[in-house]
Amino acid sequence: MRVEHFNLISLLKLILLWMGIFSCSFVNAQKSSYNQFWNDFQFVTPVSHNWSNEINLGQVWTSIPGLSNTPFHSNAQLYARIWLHYALKNWKLSVFTGYNHNPELMAVGQKGLPEFRSAVQGLYYFNKEGYTLSGRLRIEDHHKKKESGDFSDNYRIRGQLKFVKPLNAQEVVKGTIYGVMSEELFTQASADVFSQPSFGSNRLMLGCGYALSDDLLIELDYSNDYYFYKNKQSSYHAMQLNFSMYNWIQHLKRL
Repeated sequence: MRVEHFNLISLLKLILLWMGIFSCSFVNAQKSSYNQFWNDFQFVTPVSHNWSNEINLGQVWTSIPGLSNTPFHSNAQLYARIWLHYALKNWKLSVFTGYNHNPELMAVGQKGLPEFRSAVQGLYYFNKEGYTLSGRLRIEDHHKKKESGDFSDNYRIRGQLKFVKPLNAQEVVKGTIYGVMSEELFTQASADVFSQPSFGSNRLMLGCGYALSDDLLIELDYSNDYYFYKNKQSSYHAMQLNFSMYNWIQHLKRL
């Protein structure tokens, strides 16, 4: 027990130290800042012992620098995705395809052009008692419409380390309050990301959730996304409300 406690405390200190160092390193370089509100809905259905599918819906609201600081000033994005998951003992392999609706926001250079996205993803769960630690790697294809009417293909690679800790139980079941934090790095989206990858952004996330039942979770997170390019740096401060429902079709049948 002492070894496990030491490992957990050491992990938390390491994550918090990295978050602090990274945030301080770029605070003087920030040029623009956005306040946002995200919501995300996940509906997961088991298909067999190893397979499951997921419907993922979400929305992004944003402030506009120089016009309004309220995160609900403009609707910036609506998205819908369909996932297919295959789970092993410590691994989960996934693919998704989806559609992003991007309303026109000329004040921030968003021209109202839609985007199709797809991805392959690998998730690995480290065996830990009393908390969950996972690593995720995702490769995305951004198929975005151009003003000329045709589409461009750009790719992005994402790597995430995520920590989930139940606060009043040993695992997340009905009535459990849990804490969550993650660190994620993104490449810039480009056509040659595999041959010439370029660092694009960093996302730090800290949140807390509650299990309304074994199959229904609600979670409130704070995320800071930092984008740094040669001539522009942007920081996105976002509150995110997540709903996750498992076996949702079975629950609907019981109504």
